[in-house]
Amino acid sequence: ERRALASVPFTAFLNGGARCLAEMSRSVPDAARLASLSCPVGLLWGREDRVILPDVAEGLKAVWPGAPLAFLEGSGHCPQMEVPEAFVTALKTTL
Repeated sequence: ERRALASVPFTAFLNGGARCLAEMSRSVPDAARLASLSCPVGLLWGREDRVILPDVAEGLKAVWPGAPLAFLEGSGHCPQMEVPEAFVTALKTTL
């Protein structure tokens, strides 16, 4: 039986989210599926990202060896909001 989100205790919601984030921070998504992409790929990553760690970016770089990888200094998980000028510059460079 599906329960509405409003009926889930807030602490359970936070615990589930924390487990999800912890798993995401340690793992590279399905490499075979990602490698099958036929479009150009560029990787922009916040150097201080603590949601999906920079090591994951290195793992993705192994999936797409030709893809440019730029780490954005002074940025965490949302570089487009935290360092927008550096993000746009890096984006233009990777396109």
